[in-house]
Amino acid sequence: MRTLTKDEIQDLQAKQAQIAKKYGIPKLRTAIYARKSAADEKQTSLPTQIQLCKEFIQQYSFLELKEIYQEDDRSGMFSENREQYLAMLSKVECGEIDAIVVVRLDRLGRDLADMTTTIKLLKLYGCALLAGDDIANANTSIGEFMRGILLCQNQYQARATATRVMQSEIHNVKNGTSAGGQPPYGLKLVEKHFEIDEDEAPAVKMMFSLAAKGKSYSQIAEKLESLGYKPRKGGKFSYSTISSMLRNDKYYGTYVYNRENSKRRKDKVLIEKFDEVRNASAIPPIISKATFDKVQTMLDGRKSCRPRQNANSDYVLTGFITCRSCGGSMSGESSIGGRNNKRIRHYVCLNHSPKRGSTCATKAVNADYLETTVKLVLTQRINEYLMSAKTNSVFDELKQTKSEEMAVLNKKILRCTSENRSVA
Repeated sequence: MRTLTKDEIQDLQAKQAQIAKKYGIPKLRTAIYARKSAADEKQTSLPTQIQLCKEFIQQYSFLELKEIYQEDDRSGMFSENREQYLAMLSKVECGEIDAIVVVRLDRLGRDLADMTTTIKLLKLYGCALLAGDDIANANTSIGEFMRGILLCQNQYQARATATRVMQSEIHNVKNGTSAGGQPPYGLKLVEKHFEIDEDEAPAVKMMFSLAAKGKSYSQIAEKLESLGYKPRKGGKFSYSTISSMLRNDKYYGTYVYNRENSKRRKDKVLIEKFDEVRNASAIPPIISKATFDKVQTMLDGRKSCRPRQNANSDYVLTGFITCRSCGGSMSGESSIGGRNNKRIRHYVCLNHSPKRGSTCATKAVNADYLETTVKLVLTQRINEYLMSAKTNSVFDELKQTKSEEMAVLNKKILRCTSENRSVA
């Protein structure tokens, strides 16, 4: 960790004096943020990052450690899945954090646009960002320029690493070895080469045989359970697992990598475009290509005959709410009941359904009640804001700080997306 410059110390002391006078808080409330991604195996560990930041804070009497936020196996190119990161920024917006300390700027994030937005948000709320690799005071023109170079360099390193990984994985697939990850049920890896798992393969054959005969997912799951076959993590084969397995090309011996039109998080990191790779001799087949094709035709036929559900967005909260008990997604469904046989809408935890083994005890929530409650709360919050704000001054401030307000809005969207998923 670097040593603060004289100008930085003076700025922070002035900020500390201002807060002490206004709120009676003697020191700057400081948070530590530490992050490590799956690709950071050779980088500084989380405990080491935290210790270095603690030692840095102890050097300055005007800093006081209040919060520690840490995340393992989280990419710096994405913000929406970093709960600790978003929680920390929420505390900043609430005025509960005055300074953030990180070992390096790339620990806070690697995406240039996101980091630019975050820095603007911190500046807007008066929160200092103290990074160990800042080589100059970022409150000066030269310091801002040097920090900008670091941000660009951090994003470049993330993209370059992603490119090297993709090239390496493509090379592996072309040479018949695994590109990483766990092999599907029925297969195993021996020195990175695929081999048939003789204990699991019969279940795969049975699954495709039953599917080719037109059996439903429920019937397939029941048959596998009666024969004593279980997924690797135990329990029962879920419908989604069966569906995924029946669509897996590896079972007839073809390794497909970087599939066209598939959604991949790495696409946000990669700039280069890589073609789909197919290796028809990389994997020993468990079933024949003819059996696989027959099953695909039957599955496609079921899909085309399936009625569209919620075509008119009848359940507006779908995708925004999750079960408080198990964290599973909640989706809308309807039933006919009552004296007049009216249609009643509900939001139901997917893990509560028999299809997923009824692993969650949360009961269905009336959709009209939940949606009305959400509308009332939102309306109340908006009215409270409008009543407490002076309209003219609000619009004047918006005109003067347009870029800063846009930064805050973008960050709140990311935070709200994460928070909505945890609301039951």
